[in-house]
Amino acid sequence: MASSSTSSRKRMAGDGLTNDCWELVISKLEIDNVEESNHCLETLSMVSKQLLSISSTFVNSIKLISNPSSSPISRLFHRFTNLTSLDLSAFRGGDINALLSRIPPSSVSRLTSLNLSNHQTFPILGLRSILNKNPNFRLTSLICSNITFLKFTDITFIADSFPFLQHLDLSFPGGSEGISMSVVDGDYNNAMNLLPQKLKLLGSVNLSGNFYINNSSFLQLCINCEFLQQVLISRCPFITHAGIAEAIHHRPTLNSISVTNFKEGLELENVDSYFIDSLTSLKRLTCLDFSFSCITDLMLKAIAL
Repeated sequence: MASSSTSSRKRMAGDGLTNDCWELVISKLEIDNVEESNHCLETLSMVSKQLLSISSTFVNSIKLISNPSSSPISRLFHRFTNLTSLDLSAFRGGDINALLSRIPPSSVSRLTSLNLSNHQTFPILGLRSILNKNPNFRLTSLICSNITFLKFTDITFIADSFPFLQHLDLSFPGGSEGISMSVVDGDYNNAMNLLPQKLKLLGSVNLSGNFYINNSSFLQLCINCEFLQQVLISRCPFITHAGIAEAIHHRPTLNSISVTNFKEGLELENVDSYFIDSLTSLKRLTCLDFSFSCITDLMLKAIAL
């Protein structure tokens, strides 16, 4: 009897209404929280094949955490094939390389945004597997913040593999204190210089907490990336106000720049007119962040004028 009742409910849910009707009904489920919305859609997708097909079209973003369900993770990806954003920053369910390798090609064919933050290593093997299965893979946003052991070969791989990137976040490798100065060498510098040569479409970049970015690499970034608008280079000890001034003179279209915790100190007497002129040349500037830096009212007045 219970089985018959269940089958009856499924027929009621899946039969009698066209896909257009169900799409209209599902579209009226106003759930602001993305995770709650995805959970609701996942539940609907289990009712019938019709709702599975319909609900999958409404899910374009997934954030995986440890043991997200009792089912194999690959089944989740098979269920939702229209993903444009995948967040693995909180995933603790096993080998992230293995996870990426198990994602069906159809599930990443539309993927444009990927968050791989907060992991021990950069999952180069898993990403290479995705690229091999999807030659037309076009990632436009890659977030790799707080990667404990970010190698120069990882940076080179990013530059060579994702030419369509518009947003790149490589902030705080090695944790909040940044990568150790003992590992900074020519290989890292070469890898950083390769980024602006290969990633011409970059519009936003976050390199905060990096010991391996300096005045020269920041200059190359501003020269080569003509679409660059937003730059975050907080807590980068090898970038000076003179280096910033020279770089932003080459990219006057910047609208947001953050150099918080500036080590030199931004007392007016230490900042020449070239630096101030460079800042005032940014006519589209909407955000200027000097948090935790030594800056005087006189300098702010000079910039405002």
